[in-house]
Amino acid sequence: MEVKILLSTYNGERFLKEFLESLSNQTYKDWALVVRDDGSRDSTLKIVEEFASSYFYRGKVSLLRDDGGTLGPCRSFLTLLQRAKGDYFFFADQDDVWLPNKIEKLLSRMIELEERYGRKTPMILHSDAVVVDQNLREIATSLWLYERLDPNRKTLNYILVQNNITGCCMVVNRALKTLLKEIPHRAVMHDWWLGLVASALGLIEYYPERLVLYRQHSGQNTGAKGYRVSVLLRRAFDWKGLIHSLERSLWQAREFLRIYGPYLSNEQHKLLHTFINLPKESFYSKLALVSKYRFYKSGLLKNLGFMVVLLLLREVADGSECLHCSV
Repeated sequence: MEVKILLSTYNGERFLKEFLESLSNQTYKDWALVVRDDGSRDSTLKIVEEFASSYFYRGKVSLLRDDGGTLGPCRSFLTLLQRAKGDYFFFADQDDVWLPNKIEKLLSRMIELEERYGRKTPMILHSDAVVVDQNLREIATSLWLYERLDPNRKTLNYILVQNNITGCCMVVNRALKTLLKEIPHRAVMHDWWLGLVASALGLIEYYPERLVLYRQHSGQNTGAKGYRVSVLLRRAFDWKGLIHSLERSLWQAREFLRIYGPYLSNEQHKLLHTFINLPKESFYSKLALVSKYRFYKSGLLKNLGFMVVLLLLREVADGSECLHCSV
């Protein structure tokens, strides 16, 4: 049984050693780390190489060197998954800290799921996390509560609208990895893309424990935003950002349909076509179709924002300017 940990790094010298230390402290020891650096200009690579050459981890760490250049986190992580060999694949963020039993608990549960549904069933298993600041002081006891994410919403109609899977909290099996047919250009983020694949062609399950310290700090490309009133108000009036966010989810859905269309059921085709073409519908048709197919986000305010932007949007740009977006 091969367990691979996939780590995409970029200028991560500040917190990378803490992550690697948490990896060293895992109760499950039979893992291998595969690292792809996305063009760091600091000492990130040196830190990785020192860790790889240490006595205890010699032979357990490999560096994926390619000519891909700076891909951004989404395509860098998916490149790692496509190139890695193994049975189970964990995704690691360079600035987080894993609790000691993370691998052991998720791996044990994933094996149970495969025994129930079969190893050929593509699967994602993901956990909750504790949100912490740069000094690992607790901000929120639960990432799911902090972001108002509902892990029970795991069918395709929900995942099209909102990602509720956090990459550093998930493990995927080999059956899901084999479905990565190509590296998409218009995927918003790797965890969201894999969530679409699993929701349509396999299954998504969640583990109801917090197994990661999810660090928030300045300089992050992604991260938890929280559900404070000030944050929600700032989002609510960022019309350009809200429109762009919806457009990107529509571009992503188009590319998903292009790549996986031959594997989808008639009902899934209809669902995707309906979602992709929502901006072209009339005011009342949009309301009716959102209700019929339950294109809902988690939380009243998020749904209100989504509906207002959708009702205002009449057409969607082709997204060519976002071919290499990283966030």
